[in-house]
Amino acid sequence: MCRIDPANHDTALKRKGCQTVVMKGRPYRGYVFVEATALKTKGALSRWVGQALQFNQSRLVSRK
Repeated sequence: MCRIDPANHDTALKRKGCQTVVMKGRPYRGYVFVEATALKTKGALSRWVGQALQFNQSRLVSRK
């Protein structure tokens, strides 16, 4: 599961193996589940981790 910028949510869903996180029947925009099959290469894993870290870092800065 990755927390990403909600503005990039629809674009992220176009990538293979990515879907919206649904909790208690409610879809969460900005949270995506990435299947393990979509993370087989270092590059793919790095892109997802980088996207999540970038967004979450921006959230930490905005809260100060």
